Amino acid sequence: MSVTSYPIKEKEITTQQLVYLITGYIAGILNHTEIGKLERWLLQSIHNQLLFAELLLPYNIRNAMRPH
Repeated sequence: MSVTSYPIKEKEITTQQLVYLITGYIAGILNHTEIGKLERWLLQSIHNQLLFAELLLPYNIRNAMRPH
């Protein structure tokens, strides 16, 4: 299994880190540094912004929280 990386300026963020940042944002538990990382990732591309917006839709949050 490969790990996807998403560019943030000169560093990269792994899929696991991105999942943490997005779920942390939804839960309201991110500190200022983590919020900054998420904001920098969002500013990297419109694709990132659209993905983030889609993941924040209530329907998608409910589906993600359902037991599978």
